[in-house]
Amino acid sequence: MAKTSVCMIHNYFIWRGGAERLIFTLADQLKRMEFDVDVYGIAYDREVCFPELTDDIRVRQTGRVLQSRQLRSLPVIQALGIASLLDKRYDVIHAHNFPANIAALFASRKSGTPFVWQCNEPSRIIYDPEEQRNFVQGLNEKSLPNRLIDLGGYAVQKFTSRPYDKLAATGAAAITSLTGFTASWVKRLYHRTAIAIPPGVDGRLFHPSQSEKRRSIHVKRAPLILSVTRLWKAKNLSSALVAFGMVLRKFPDAKFIIVGDGPERGQLTYQAHQLGLFPNVRFLGDPFYSQIVRCYRTADLFFLPSVKEPWGLSVLESMASGTPVVVSNEGGFPDFVKPNVTGMLVDPRNPAAQSEAIVELLSDPARLKAMGREASKDAATYTWEKMASSYAQLYRSVVR
Repeated sequence: MAKTSVCMIHNYFIWRGGAERLIFTLADQLKRMEFDVDVYGIAYDREVCFPELTDDIRVRQTGRVLQSRQLRSLPVIQALGIASLLDKRYDVIHAHNFPANIAALFASRKSGTPFVWQCNEPSRIIYDPEEQRNFVQGLNEKSLPNRLIDLGGYAVQKFTSRPYDKLAATGAAAITSLTGFTASWVKRLYHRTAIAIPPGVDGRLFHPSQSEKRRSIHVKRAPLILSVTRLWKAKNLSSALVAFGMVLRKFPDAKFIIVGDGPERGQLTYQAHQLGLFPNVRFLGDPFYSQIVRCYRTADLFFLPSVKEPWGLSVLESMASGTPVVVSNEGGFPDFVKPNVTGMLVDPRNPAAQSEAIVELLSDPARLKAMGREASKDAATYTWEKMASSYAQLYRSVVR
């Protein structure tokens, strides 16, 4: 029997983000299940974007013209470019996010191949008023020429992309999401029912290590708080820094390690200086897996007050490593974080409430340790094999 061939489409593979890790890990799991999988995108940096996961995965990218800054405001054109790359007929197309869904729509219409849209979240810049406000506020920090260029690009993107985004949602053979939160968002926006297929965690890498945990608060040393995330505005690390400043009043030796990179790094570094948080705050940039694993294990708790987070792979990995979490009470986190059992859910817009939760946990090492055990047990039920099996079943039903 011939292998089922799958074409996976994403936008940019140029950083070490959760979506990119998910795509390559899922592709690897599907290949282990005898699927033939290729990956396509606008741009791909093999040296940066998880080289440890991509040895056996074929990745193709568009030309330099379509990767230019000018065309980032024309995602429909970029989607056409991705669709034109497909150099063979596939049994099913699996699109991740926007504008990959539009690329899948074009490719599907050309070849007749059905496509599945994994909607981790609808495009915020098109539909989310809060994201649009953040964009407008960011314009004030730019020179007039750049402000006009970005504003014009935004207008073009919004009014050209929305109709195609809606068409792609209508044309998909199936829509999936990672959490019930995103599934309800899809229902409201597109009037389609999304199948929630949660992500997995690699238990071989992310598991508790008591030898490393002993370096933390359990032996009365300085508490260590950790965030692992892309430094986007929506991750709300600005609020996290304010909350950490309050934590220092109770635990003046506490450390806050922020792992990841992104466009907000400069602003966050400046804010940390203004708040007098150095040297208690440290920005690590994008490390490799081995460094991330150790960060999770040595932290006392994981902290991420992001706004409308659709899922949060780093939160699940932290829990698997035996580290309890303090995360937002909105978005996808409530789908898998049990309040006062595996972590605490807090208002992402209230730094005082965030700091109060952190201080409460750090003040009770026994409770923190018990939460870590429960978090590890809960996270172990989420596996990449389960996710791949769910998609394999969906592909077969779509192809039939």
